[in-house]
Amino acid sequence: MKHLAVMIMILVFSAEHLASQEILTVKQLESVMNPDMFGDGESIFKFDVKELNVGQLSEDDEPSDYTFSFTNVSDRTVTVTRIQTACDCTDAMIEKNVIKPQEKGVIHVRYNPENQAGKLFSRIFVYTDLSDTKPVSALALTGVVKPSSDKWKDYRYAMGQLRVRRKAVNFTNVSAGQKRTERIPCANAGNKPYRLQIADGFLPDCLKVYTEPELLQPSEEGEIVIVLDASKVAAKNDNKAIKYNLLLDGLSSAPSERMIKVNIEMK
Repeated sequence: MKHLAVMIMILVFSAEHLASQEILTVKQLESVMNPDMFGDGESIFKFDVKELNVGQLSEDDEPSDYTFSFTNVSDRTVTVTRIQTACDCTDAMIEKNVIKPQEKGVIHVRYNPENQAGKLFSRIFVYTDLSDTKPVSALALTGVVKPSSDKWKDYRYAMGQLRVRRKAVNFTNVSAGQKRTERIPCANAGNKPYRLQIADGFLPDCLKVYTEPELLQPSEEGEIVIVLDASKVAAKNDNKAIKYNLLLDGLSSAPSERMIKVNIEMK
């Protein structure tokens, strides 16, 4: 069976607007989020259910799958040209895009509740060869998404008790002798104070690394501060692209999980 997988994320900028950096007008945005419908859509595709209440979800839940079944009740063969969703949290695909009269079809929808706390109302628009600008059907997922139970979910990476938002920093276009600073937001998710330590042999002379505050108390947020002194970059390093791996010590996790990568690009 030939599948048509159409998953379109609605962005504030269309491709041509991205090129010109022109912001969509309210009217243009409304036409994307709430397009005019094609005539009497019910006389084309009749859905068993057009609005599906998925109940209560959590931001911690894995993506969930739902189906919308329909019948082509018209007297002509209709081709589904695309399925458009109003949120990048929702993907949709159709099993078969050419639907003959009285033939049934199924649209599969996957919803990801991550970072979507609040009332759920995600719309899905079905476009056909009858109109490129007006969908014949509008579907919706409704429900409620509870906030994550993970207090530190905004800190994506876990290094034992230390949580960080990123594990790499980039110093680009660095001039000889220049001093530069990068910061990584972090948090102590453990029940004991933590003082940042770099394992022996993993801290080059050109880098200074510490946290602010210097001692992170349990449940305290802070920053890992990485200071580059380009005047101390090894002279033998003829390669303008330099990489260091900083191994954090005193954390109960595998070495590969508590490594911060530092990339330096010299001019």
